[in-house]
Amino acid sequence: MKISEQKMIIILGGALKRVKTGFWRTTNYNDDDDNNDNFGIMGDRLRVEAAGYLYQNNLNTFFIASGGKGQLSFIPDAVTVASVIERELKELGMPAKNIIKEEKSHNSFEQLREIAEIARRKKIKTIYLISNQYHLPRLRAMFKYAPGLLGLYKNIKVKLLSSEKICLKYDPQKWKKIIDQSYQSEAMKQRIKLEQQGIRDMKAGKYKFR
Repeated sequence: MKISEQKMIIILGGALKRVKTGFWRTTNYNDDDDNNDNFGIMGDRLRVEAAGYLYQNNLNTFFIASGGKGQLSFIPDAVTVASVIERELKELGMPAKNIIKEEKSHNSFEQLREIAEIARRKKIKTIYLISNQYHLPRLRAMFKYAPGLLGLYKNIKVKLLSSEKICLKYDPQKWKKIIDQSYQSEAMKQRIKLEQQGIRDMKAGKYKFR
């Protein structure tokens, strides 16, 4: 089956945590703030888990792990977010042939630009973006306010997928308590507050797109 005939799902990378052994992984809701990003809790491991469920539901699905070094660029031996996502997807049973890495981007805006280029190159008309529920409103705002972004997606249909909703659909017993507690936490309230501020800045023309 040609890639253009497959469903293309993008896992938007977030933060990484380095454990004592030097091993890098995506972050959980309960990781300390300084192990997420400069703005607090992320819980982006859930995006990987959600992708794993979607793959098991459709083995022909084609995935893009998106994210360069981002905020880790100052660390000489840091790895890309995409490479960590790729490894974690494989650990969930996804074969390498179903994964492509996008390692040029350093933030959400750059991810969306690079993904548009890949979609055009592969002649894919519909893409699905996986991210956390709290992140989706800012992504929608980017499509509306980011300079030139909407034009890049002129002939590409975009569907946003909540990692929390996907995980709850496939395994509510495992995830409901974790997600509920996380979204009631002060750290998550701060994250959502900053996401909302980002949207206000876009509307006011003050957001720093890179």
